[in-house]
Amino acid sequence: MSKEQTQTPTVAPNPTIDCRKAIFNRLDVTNLPREVLIESVVGGENYGQDFVERQLNELRKVGEIYTVPMDGGEWLEVRRT
Repeated sequence: MSKEQTQTPTVAPNPTIDCRKAIFNRLDVTNLPREVLIESVVGGENYGQDFVERQLNELRKVGEIYTVPMDGGEWLEVRRT
């Protein structure tokens, strides 16, 4: 008899969905993971772009997020690691 067991890994729910719901409802998202806030900007127009930008601006002020220029005049948001 083999003692091997197949275990299903526990998968955390996608935090982006919760964040977008929170932003849509204008809840305080300051305690959510920074990468979730950054990812939410992608859909920001539908989920309160101004609110997301205010949250990201706070992270920029403390140096957690910085912007780097890309070719073609675009900008990329990067999280400090």
